[in-house]
Amino acid sequence: MENELKYNLQKLNPQTQEEVRKKIVREMKKRGNAKEVAEICECTVRHVNKTWKKYCEGGIEAILAVKMGRPVGLCKRLALEQELATQKEIILWFSSGEKKTQNISLCSICHHIHQKTCPTTQRYVKM
Repeated sequence: MENELKYNLQKLNPQTQEEVRKKIVREMKKRGNAKEVAEICECTVRHVNKTWKKYCEGGIEAILAVKMGRPVGLCKRLALEQELATQKEIILWFSSGEKKTQNISLCSICHHIHQKTCPTTQRYVKM
């Protein structure tokens, strides 16, 4: 199939996507024909046109890779020190040699470690 792309640009990492966009801009400056550039860069004509339009409107900054997704730690309920202490306690609890036959949940671990409220349910946990 001649219209099939060699690779899916959406599945590439952001730096590679940025390099493809920069290549599209270089080739558009040389050739000016979106169809030729799409064949050279192994992408769609639509992608070439959208990238070229972004470049014309915003310059090189408009086609650079941007960090996507949720910021790290946005939904955390524990401070870094609490999280590290909890991880350490969990490791010690599991390596203590006791048989853990019951189902383990976050609430039961919180109860075992802190003997107080669970950060996920915000209520006291009974075992």
